[in-house]
Amino acid sequence: MTCRGTTRTWCASGTAVAGLADAGLDVTWRQEAGSPVTIGDVGALVLYLRIIPWQVPGFDVDRYGDRLRALHEDMERGRPLRATARRFALVASHTG
Repeated sequence: MTCRGTTRTWCASGTAVAGLADAGLDVTWRQEAGSPVTIGDVGALVLYLRIIPWQVPGFDVDRYGDRLRALHEDMERGRPLRATARRFALVASHTG
Protein backbone atom coordinates (compact mmCIF):
# COMPACT_ATOMS: atom_id res chain seq x y z
CA MET A 1 0.00 0.00 0.00
CA THR A 2 1.30 3.45 -0.84
CA CYS A 3 0.27 6.33 1.40
CA ARG A 4 -1.39 9.21 -0.37
CA GLY A 5 1.02 12.07 -0.97
CA THR A 6 4.17 10.12 -0.11
CA THR A 7 6.46 7.51 -1.59
CA ARG A 8 6.22 5.29 1.48
CA THR A 9 5.10 1.72 0.87
CA TRP A 10 3.78 1.14 4.39
CA CYS A 11 1.00 3.02 6.15
CA ALA A 12 0.06 2.57 9.77
CA SER A 13 -3.62 2.95 8.99
CA GLY A 14 -3.38 0.47 6.10
CA THR A 15 -1.74 -2.11 8.32
CA ALA A 16 -4.28 -1.45 11.08
CA VAL A 17 -7.20 -1.64 8.62
CA ALA A 18 -6.03 -5.02 7.36
CA GLY A 19 -5.68 -6.33 10.92
CA LEU A 20 -9.10 -5.05 11.93
CA ALA A 21 -10.69 -6.54 8.81
CA ASP A 22 -9.06 -9.89 9.64
CA ALA A 23 -10.68 -9.60 13.09
CA GLY A 24 -14.13 -9.06 11.53
CA LEU A 25 -14.33 -5.29 11.97
CA ASP A 26 -15.34 -2.75 9.34
CA VAL A 27 -13.33 0.47 9.20
CA THR A 28 -15.71 3.33 8.44
CA TRP A 29 -13.26 6.24 8.70
CA ARG A 30 -9.50 6.70 8.73
CA GLN A 31 -7.13 9.60 8.53
CA GLU A 32 -3.34 9.94 8.45
CA ALA A 33 -1.24 13.02 8.98
CA GLY A 34 2.39 13.99 9.01
CA SER A 35 3.60 16.90 11.11
CA PRO A 36 7.07 18.39 10.93
CA VAL A 37 9.05 18.09 14.17
CA THR A 38 12.15 20.08 15.05
CA ILE A 39 14.18 19.15 18.11
CA GLY A 40 16.97 21.50 19.09
CA ASP A 41 17.96 19.98 22.43
CA VAL A 42 19.41 16.52 23.06
CA GLY A 43 17.78 16.40 26.50
CA ALA A 44 14.37 16.87 24.88
CA LEU A 45 15.16 14.11 22.39
CA VAL A 46 16.19 11.73 25.16
CA LEU A 47 12.99 12.48 27.11
CA TYR A 48 10.92 11.92 23.98
CA LEU A 49 12.58 8.57 23.27
CA ARG A 50 12.09 7.44 26.87
CA ILE A 51 8.41 8.40 26.85
CA ILE A 52 7.66 6.61 23.56
CA PRO A 53 9.94 3.57 23.52
CA TRP A 54 8.50 2.10 20.32
CA GLN A 55 10.24 4.84 18.30
CA VAL A 56 13.68 3.36 19.02
CA PRO A 57 13.29 -0.06 20.68
CA GLY A 58 16.02 -0.65 23.26
CA PHE A 59 16.99 3.04 23.39
CA ASP A 60 19.61 3.68 26.05
CA VAL A 61 21.65 6.86 26.55
CA ASP A 62 24.87 4.89 27.09
CA ARG A 63 24.29 2.76 24.02
CA TYR A 64 23.67 5.82 21.80
CA GLY A 65 26.08 8.15 23.57
CA ASP A 66 28.33 8.81 20.57
CA ARG A 67 25.39 9.58 18.31
CA LEU A 68 23.77 11.80 20.94
CA ARG A 69 27.01 13.76 21.40
CA ALA A 70 27.28 14.25 17.63
CA LEU A 71 23.66 15.45 17.51
CA HIS A 72 24.34 17.79 20.42
CA GLU A 73 27.29 19.31 18.56
CA ASP A 74 25.14 19.80 15.45
CA MET A 75 22.42 21.40 17.53
CA GLU A 76 24.96 23.71 19.18
CA ARG A 77 25.93 24.84 15.66
CA GLY A 78 22.31 25.71 14.87
CA ARG A 79 21.39 22.48 13.06
CA PRO A 80 18.43 20.94 14.89
CA LEU A 81 17.12 17.44 14.25
CA ARG A 82 14.24 17.60 11.77
CA ALA A 83 11.79 14.76 11.21
CA THR A 84 8.17 14.08 10.36
CA ALA A 85 5.84 12.66 13.00
CA ARG A 86 3.29 10.36 11.38
CA ARG A 87 -0.01 9.62 13.13
CA PHE A 88 -3.28 7.94 12.23
CA ALA A 89 -6.77 7.58 13.63
CA LEU A 90 -9.62 5.32 12.59
CA VAL A 91 -13.15 4.28 13.48
CA ALA A 92 -14.21 0.64 13.22
CA SER A 93 -17.24 -1.39 14.20
CA HIS A 94 -18.22 -5.02 14.31
CA THR A 95 -19.91 -6.04 11.08
CA GLY A 96 -21.77 -9.08 12.30
